[in-house]
This record gives sequence, C-alpha cells and structure tokens, in this order.
Amino acid sequence: MVEHRIKVLLVARNIDKQYFKGFTRYTLGLFGELNKLCNVTMVNVSINESKIGYSKELQALIPVQTIFKLAHKEYRHYDIIHSLDPFLGAFLPFLFQNTVVTFHDLVPLTLRGKWKHESFIQAYHHMIYKSASLNKRIIAGSTQTKNELIKILRTPADKIDIISSGGVEKKFIPLAIRSKSVPTLGYFGNFCQRKRVDLAIETYRKIKSNGFNCQLILAGGNIDEPSKKRFDVGELTKGLQDVTTLDFVPEDQIVDLYNKFDILLCTSDTEGFGLHIPEAQRCGIPVLVRRQAAIPEEVKYATIQCDSTDEMANQAKRLLTDHHYYQEVRERGMSYSSIFNWENIAKDTMVVYEKILAKR
Repeated sequence: MVEHRIKVLLVARNIDKQYFKGFTRYTLGLFGELNKLCNVTMVNVSINESKIGYSKELQALIPVQTIFKLAHKEYRHYDIIHSLDPFLGAFLPFLFQNTVVTFHDLVPLTLRGKWKHESFIQAYHHMIYKSASLNKRIIAGSTQTKNELIKILRTPADKIDIISSGGVEKKFIPLAIRSKSVPTLGYFGNFCQRKRVDLAIETYRKIKSNGFNCQLILAGGNIDEPSKKRFDVGELTKGLQDVTTLDFVPEDQIVDLYNKFDILLCTSDTEGFGLHIPEAQRCGIPVLVRRQAAIPEEVKYATIQCDSTDEMANQAKRLLTDHHYYQEVRERGMSYSSIFNWENIAKDTMVVYEKILAKR
C-alpha cells in the first residue's frame, strides 16, 4: 500500500450539468469519492456537443486538444494521470509515465452496419483505441469491455482491471407516492438505431392488442449519435393510444421519471454499461432486457431477459398482474443494484493507482 496521499490528475471532458451524459456522471461520481482518498485535481478538455448532438469533427479533435492542454510543466508533478475515456488518453503515454485510461466500451468497433461513414469511424476509433491501450494500466468498465479489449485490440489481460463504469447515486430511491390511473411501461434512451426504441413500441403494441390497459412513456429522444438514421417514433406509434414522448430529460428529473414507470423496457442492441438499468432498479422498477443484447452480464444479472418482443410483452403482463412476482423481481433488482456505488468504484480505482506506484 502507498503510505502518502498520492497526487492524481483526472483528465475529463467538459462538464455540462444541464446536459448530463454518461461521461459527465462518471467524472463527477469518481472525482467526488476520490477526493476522500487522495489529493485529486481535475482538468477538463473543452468539448461541448450539448446543443448539436454527436459531432465527428469535435470528437476527432479531442486527442490533440488533450495534448495541448497538458503540455505544461504544472502537470508533471502528479503521481498518476488518469484519463477518463480513451480519446482523452490516446497520446498521454507519450507525455507521462504513470498513466491510466478508462474504457467504457468499444461500441464503435463492435456495432456494425448502423453508422454513417462507418469505415472511417471504425478505422479512426481503432487507431485511437489502440494508442490508448498503451497506457500503463487500463480500467475496463465491465467484463464485456475487458473481453473486447483483449479480442479486438489484443490488449494483454494482465494490464486490465475491471471496475464498474457507473455508480448509482443515493438519490435514486423509490418515491413514496405514485398516482397512476393505469400501469406504465417506460423506455429511457435516445431514438437512434442501437437503442431500438422500435422494439419497445412493438412490445407495447402487442400488450395493447391483447386488451391489457396500460400506457407507455418514451423518454430521451433528442440525444443524437452518428447512426444512419433515427427511428420515426411518431410513425411507429401511429394508431396507439396512451403514448407519451419526452425529449431531453434534465438530470434533476430523472428520479421522478423512473418512478413514473412500473417497468423499464431496455431494448438496446448494445450498451457499453447501461447505467439506466441499475438506476431504475434502485428506484424499485423491474427491468426487461433482450437476452441476445450486448449488455454486460454483471449489469443485466438481476433483470428479466427475454428472447423476443412476444416474451417481453408476456413478462410485462405477468409483472403487472402477479403482485408476488412483481415484488420478487423488484426486491432482487433493488438488492443487487446496490453493488454499483461510487465508494466501491473509488476504492478499486485507488488499488489500480497503487499497482502502478508499487512498480515505480
């Protein structure tokens, strides 16, 4: 163990609390807990896509921006330099000795057939990710990401530590009062192809066609990414009653949103981590996922895994009509999701730092 309080520099993307995304939540959660364990400073590489959605041009500039940002003597005195995503850490091994990078996922390389300019995107990401894998230690956000690093980038397994990419904040709790006239199915994610909002709508349509009275909330639609197209939710829900569509949901309203759901439908093809799953579970909401989806096993462990939209519809109906079954799934999810907390993530991250310093 390292006896002194080590000096750590976290390299993060620009933080915009109004437009909270996964990177920002990871950054603030980790920074807050590391502050209790070491001397930690955070430097932000400015990139603001909140008003325009995903920008390939801005993304491509991040590695170069990071080099210019850190090419100052003041950053030479830290024990550890930890970049919080591979774009930030792509070139840091060439500037500093004790570097760590967090890989949340390799989605641009693993999801094929759904990106604009796919060959360019995958070639560029492969180059950046390969360079980032040269950092002294790598933190993989899940077992799934570690396996992808080994398979796709040929990263040595012994330099990868698995630490959850997401902690569930203490604010995510069941709310005492829920006033709903009918049961509510929820979907929370953007409307681009990899999230498969179309399957959530198809599931709801099948439930309604069987005469079951419920409603559907589709939330988060205006967060963009460079997929070939977005689903036309208006067209997909044509003829359906009791469907509410929400665009961006501010961070301070997310707990309320989860508590409006009775069930969360997670219909994605792939998730780097899928933080909305344990967040919903901590609010007491059962989660249905697709069995074949590339979602980390440790994240979907306490969910109900379904092979088709027919099974998803049947499971949703069973949950909403069988109180004992609903409570069983609810309590299992609430209990299991408690392992995703920032205290554990920060302590495990400190162990990674100590591994590096022990070999110095």
